[in-house]
Amino acid sequence: MAPFLRETYDMPACRIALRSSVLILAAGLAFLAAVRCSGRKPEAVAPDTFVESLRGLLLSTELRSGLTPLFYKRRDFRPVWLEADGPRPEARSLLGALAEAEAEGLDPCEYGLDRAEALVFQAGRAAAGFAALPSGFKAELDAALTDSFFLYASHLASGKANPSSGLSGRGWPPEDVGLTTVLEQALDSGEILSALLNLAPRHVYYLGLRRALAELRCERNSIEATLGEVPPAISGSGSDSRTRQRDLVDRRIETLRLNLERWRWLPRFLGRRFILVDSAGFRLLVGDRGRTPLSMKTVVGSLAWQTPVLRAEVTGFIINPHWDCPPTIFYKETINYIRADKNYLPSNKMVILEGWGSTAREVDPASLDWTAVSRATHPTLRLRQLPGPLNILGRLKFIMPNPEDIYLHDTPYQDDFKQKERIFSHGCIRAEQPFDLAAFLAGSSRWTADSIRAAVDRLDEQEARFREPVPIYVNYVTAWPGLDGRVEFRRDVYGRDARLAAALSARTN
Repeated sequence: MAPFLRETYDMPACRIALRSSVLILAAGLAFLAAVRCSGRKPEAVAPDTFVESLRGLLLSTELRSGLTPLFYKRRDFRPVWLEADGPRPEARSLLGALAEAEAEGLDPCEYGLDRAEALVFQAGRAAAGFAALPSGFKAELDAALTDSFFLYASHLASGKANPSSGLSGRGWPPEDVGLTTVLEQALDSGEILSALLNLAPRHVYYLGLRRALAELRCERNSIEATLGEVPPAISGSGSDSRTRQRDLVDRRIETLRLNLERWRWLPRFLGRRFILVDSAGFRLLVGDRGRTPLSMKTVVGSLAWQTPVLRAEVTGFIINPHWDCPPTIFYKETINYIRADKNYLPSNKMVILEGWGSTAREVDPASLDWTAVSRATHPTLRLRQLPGPLNILGRLKFIMPNPEDIYLHDTPYQDDFKQKERIFSHGCIRAEQPFDLAAFLAGSSRWTADSIRAAVDRLDEQEARFREPVPIYVNYVTAWPGLDGRVEFRRDVYGRDARLAAALSARTN
């Protein structure tokens, strides 16, 4: 097995310099503001010609957010960012927010910042003033700003590369956060920047990586400045060392960008109480009102059966569960054990069933020609393992319905927890301390760790339900922020970083 690599890097505290592009942008907007001094009371942008131009633009232009035409239709195609004598102050806020998209690990160019800046600059250079500009130009400027807002807002709210694209599992549809309402309220309040930033996750896992990204970028700038001061004629080992340090920082910056994206796939707030499975770190933790009262080791899927990114709800647990083998495992793997050993089924407390539900019946294994059994010839056969110490689910399984059919459960293979890289399952999650976890989540005097163990000893299958479902998130992060400000950089055991990097670099259509 490959060695388990954990790199820990201490980032220096430093202030982030204001980017030159923001200064240029502010200067351009100030210039435009100076043009807006006609001395007359501002009026609405000429409605007929603007609306006509905007309608044609929305029909003919390939917009990158489907919300843009819907938003204009909702407001009768009135301008969003423009007044009679120029852009509203909120346009300045939007362009400033887009310029700082790097702070979230995103690319400002993705959101048409260069185009919007060019349009604003062109408007500011108009000799006859903004009011004299063609309505088509104004419609293009207004639509460009609106489209940029919605695209950036959607990426902050639910990520650019949703896991449903095949990066980490089936994924899920982006969460509906009502972005048209967000923009309306931001325009009314004038708080464009705050409205956008509030769409991103606000928990410590995201904010810790965001802070680390800013500090690493500052560190990279310092290294680059030092390299520039060394004349080529006298560069040597010191310069080579700084170059290697810069390259390391670049790799870590990229890793932070990828993991900020992974957190954006999950809800902005994880909940008052939640379970978080950190599959790249092989751990599970419970969050409860800002604390982490419980943490334990986990075993996750092998390279061939990778544990997907997942969100679901845990509604209870089953003591002494039976295990219905998934058809993919039964026909692909287990059937070979049955063919090789006629005692495999009884020695593992397994039975063969045919059918489902109340009509299912037990089948004598000896009555089947196992050399001829396949999913095509016997599609209704099922393998069930009875409760007991040999059961693959151990003595306790959590109830968490999900489309991936991933279980969280106990395991009879306790020695696996002694390994550093714990990738041994078929995708399900094995918990090191399932009884403690069940007792904590149940939160009742009836179900303590000791009473659960006593129920286990009775061998009866028993189900317990929680008063409230507990959300569970399974995430795969290769950079983990510690409470001490240090970031743990991990080996990408599933090899997912490169695919996600490619998805983030691709332009959103």
